[in-house]
Amino acid sequence: MPKSRSRKPATPGSPNLIAAAVRRARERAGLSQDEVARAMGWKAGETVSALERGDRQVKAFELAKLAGLLRVGIEVLLGLEPMPTPALVLWRTAAGQPHADANRRMQREAALIDRASRYALVMEWANEWPTRQLPEIPHDPARANTTLARGIAEQVSEQLNLGNRPARALLPTLEETYGVKVFYESLGDDPDGSAACAMGEFGAAVLLSRDEPPWRRTFSLAHELFHLVTWESVRALWERDQETAPWWYNKLEAQANAFASVLLSPAGELLERVRVRARDGKLSPGDMANLAMDFGVSLEAMVIRLSTLGVISEGDKERVRGDAVFQAAWQAASQDHWTTPERPFTDRFVDLVRSAYQRGEIGRAKAAQCLEVPLGELSRHGFDEQYDDSAALTIG
Repeated sequence: MPKSRSRKPATPGSPNLIAAAVRRARERAGLSQDEVARAMGWKAGETVSALERGDRQVKAFELAKLAGLLRVGIEVLLGLEPMPTPALVLWRTAAGQPHADANRRMQREAALIDRASRYALVMEWANEWPTRQLPEIPHDPARANTTLARGIAEQVSEQLNLGNRPARALLPTLEETYGVKVFYESLGDDPDGSAACAMGEFGAAVLLSRDEPPWRRTFSLAHELFHLVTWESVRALWERDQETAPWWYNKLEAQANAFASVLLSPAGELLERVRVRARDGKLSPGDMANLAMDFGVSLEAMVIRLSTLGVISEGDKERVRGDAVFQAAWQAASQDHWTTPERPFTDRFVDLVRSAYQRGEIGRAKAAQCLEVPLGELSRHGFDEQYDDSAALTIG
């Protein structure tokens, strides 16, 4: 009987290895062969099929474009690095139902994980590391309630040292101190997902809707923070039930909303501001609107918080929601504060890329790739100069 020959491992960069990597990356990104072909400028999906069979060689510039499209590094497609381990992404979805379009969800998850992994690399290149770890709070969504979630918010606010106006400090604190990676994407036309968070080898990441006003984005960030600090406790439930509509989902989301409300409007400071603003024991529509703006939350969120604290009655809460005068006051107070992120990345990420470039850790091409902009647009982001160590200061 002839001896069986052991199969030699595929050589990195070989057609068969590239073929297998492209297929896995495409499926992981939720793209069909036809969609990849159209994005690549190829005539039909059969070209992709041939590539994935190893029957078509891929040129260097095509491989670079494929890597960007499929949200993986060129090294992964060449077989020099393993395919990134899938990270769990938790979506805030409509009524706890699964995404109607699974492929769109997969594409967005692939983009989020790719950007978060890139962010982690940029932090390494810029030599900027988080100085603290997010707290881990034991939590059982099935047994917990909103009162417990409010208590967690007070605990986390103190640990993160968010101060009297947490809305102003939340994003920079999470990014700079705790290394949370925040991104923006247009999610306004998607009933399936209005925000998401993820944990992986890259750390913690949050995806927010760029279509929302800034006070709503801040509330969403606080909401997702609740999921991050309770991640380890809830992860097993998510991994088991993520493709279904778990009965505990709506309870968890209510708890996250209660957490966000308390985190952004600390009771002591809020009650003090109410006392200062109130005239003859009353809050005018303008007072309410300016109070909400002062704490960086929506009028709706402020009304709910004041009702929870017993400052206003349940009836007044409902009246404000439907009162045209209160709504007009809010529009007047908030209209000049509406901003929309121009890119998927925060200013913090752009600063880190610029720092890595100025330190000489990356070149202009890599900087443009990190920011997902054409090479010619780097100048307007401050990428004109690199500095060597000759000008460095010696610290004592």
